[in-house]
Amino acid sequence: MIEKNRETVLGVTASELALTIKRISQALPTGKLADVVNEIVDVFICEVLATNRSTNTISELNEAIREIFKIKYEDEEIEEAIGRLIESNTISLKGGEYQLGIGSQNLILSKIKDEMDGESRVYENWKADIAARYPSLTESDVDEIAGDLAIFLTRVLEQHGAETALLINPSASLPLSKNLVSDMNSFLPKRSPEISLIREKEFTNFFTEGDIARNRYIAKLLDASFIIHALTIDKTASELIKWHTKGTVVYIDTNFIYQLIDLHGERETAAAQQLMKFAKDMGMIMAVSSRTINELQASLKLARNHLKKYQIPPKRLAELAAREATQQNFVTAYWRLYAKESISIDEFFVRFRNVDVIMKDLGVEIRETLCTELETDAEVSGEAYRLGKFLRGKREDIVVRHDAFHRVLVKRLRGKVVHHFNEAKYWFLTCDMALTRYDQQINPDPGVPVCVSANQWMQLLRTIVPRTDDFSQAFEALLCSPYLRSQERLPVNTAQKIIDRMARTKRHDPEVAARLFTDEVFTAKIENAETEQIDEEFEIEAQHKEKEISDEKKAMQERQSGLEKEATKLAEKIKELETSVESNKGEAKKTIESLAKDRDQKSRESEALKKIMDTTEEALSESETEIGELQKTVSSYRSIAVWGVGIVCVIVIALLFYFIKMSTLVRVEVAFGGLVVYLAATAFFHGRETAKNHTVVVGVFLGILVAIFEIMETVYSNG
Repeated sequence: MIEKNRETVLGVTASELALTIKRISQALPTGKLADVVNEIVDVFICEVLATNRSTNTISELNEAIREIFKIKYEDEEIEEAIGRLIESNTISLKGGEYQLGIGSQNLILSKIKDEMDGESRVYENWKADIAARYPSLTESDVDEIAGDLAIFLTRVLEQHGAETALLINPSASLPLSKNLVSDMNSFLPKRSPEISLIREKEFTNFFTEGDIARNRYIAKLLDASFIIHALTIDKTASELIKWHTKGTVVYIDTNFIYQLIDLHGERETAAAQQLMKFAKDMGMIMAVSSRTINELQASLKLARNHLKKYQIPPKRLAELAAREATQQNFVTAYWRLYAKESISIDEFFVRFRNVDVIMKDLGVEIRETLCTELETDAEVSGEAYRLGKFLRGKREDIVVRHDAFHRVLVKRLRGKVVHHFNEAKYWFLTCDMALTRYDQQINPDPGVPVCVSANQWMQLLRTIVPRTDDFSQAFEALLCSPYLRSQERLPVNTAQKIIDRMARTKRHDPEVAARLFTDEVFTAKIENAETEQIDEEFEIEAQHKEKEISDEKKAMQERQSGLEKEATKLAEKIKELETSVESNKGEAKKTIESLAKDRDQKSRESEALKKIMDTTEEALSESETEIGELQKTVSSYRSIAVWGVGIVCVIVIALLFYFIKMSTLVRVEVAFGGLVVYLAATAFFHGRETAKNHTVVVGVFLGILVAIFEIMETVYSNG
């Protein structure tokens, strides 16, 4: 969290810088930077609009660019770029809002997605390699190491961008850091000693052992870092655009010659030769001074004599020493070739006997200009003193004086202090990052630096050379050596002392050698010690490492034995479970078969019961029909009976009224009695409700009957 919130040299946090570099790498044009730098703001505008940001005004668009890409433009510059994009039909203004065409938007979003997927694959493949190399690491350990790599990578990108940007604008205030590998534990999260060693080795390997996809990914990030730093200093990049390379003379350091003649390994050699080709294609003159030739011949002689003094180590130890030594020269080159081809020392050095011819074959001019005059020049002595003090004794005097000589040589050839990058026609190309830092940080003279590292020069060439796979691979390869090797950890002489004593004491275990190489306390003790002290320290430490390895192997064997026992128990348990499962399978099969039979029986019974129920339902239905018919018949008979009773009552009442003389009251009572009898019969046969319904009708009828007889009686009486 502290690293994420750390403020970088550009005034933004480390996490913001990492995200900005990533975004710029995704949006970066594929052509030469110098061709598009004036219109790179067009790319930024399209990137903003492709993410569906609401931008109704020039100011809102400018603010979005500042937020994403951390580069400040004036609103007038944004307006000018908008005009270009509208004129080319790339964007349009609709409804008061700037919009990107659907085709362009899809293209940009697709490119961003491809870049993100590519980045994921790079990290996942690297994590898989780490897990395979170190089986003891847990998944959580690998994830933590990958997180630390992201922090380290941001530091590398920041330093690369700042140091290269200072070449084109030395007046800018961009503080620089020290060696990143030796300094990494000061800014990375604290981890176990084992993981710390893995980080130091594998973070370098991330850059040096990558495939084409990883090379391309790193090269894009480096480009983006340089652009963000360069454009922050000068958003028009005017110095780069004005850079006329034809006739520029580049003196090359001895360490770069080592790369050219395959002393640092095939990968570095291919990269250095590519750089030479690009520089010469741009009209530059690659040169060495006679002083460098003399130093190279002296180095050859010293290296040959040095190797002759020691016993030739076993091949495995020679290969390991060449890989672990942080200074690459003729000695490490011989170890590497001997491990591969078993070549003798004399055969090896015959290859480099004619240095003049080698330089001519490489297309490097040998120049004598000012070399004689500067041999005794007081300025060179003063420069050597200041440089030696800065390096604190970490370089041999002959190397310090050689580098001081060339700083003075280039300054004299320039003739004056150069304040503009494009005016510098002489440079000193080196692979020693300590020298370039001295030139930028301790330089008492104002103006454009004199020394430039190989990777910085390749980055500057990137601005005028189109992007290609060859360029990306060479560019990425040249980054690794100066940035990612700790120059102080294992000098060649120290490595030679260790493998010589291992050979003499018949210790051929590479694991012992590897642990001695990485033990900084031990290597510091023997670096400048006397022979007897070295022998004593070596024997003590070698025995300690052997015991350490033996104890670890024993512990590993015990652990393996324990794991094997656990595996055996687990296998027995699995077998028991398999037997139990098989047994249970048999019982389960029987149970299933029994249940199936029961199910079939129940099914048959259910079918029979269903048939009975269907038959019963049919019988009930028929019975209900018959009952309904009977009920209708009974109802008819009841109605007949009721009506019969009613008729009888009427007849009886009428006869009574006719034959028996009675008063009106008695007639009413008789009629009422007949009504009661009728209603009683109706209630009996049809229920009370029906009787109630008939009461009024029958009562009215009987009333009418009474009235009729009353009228008849009155008529007869009068007659």
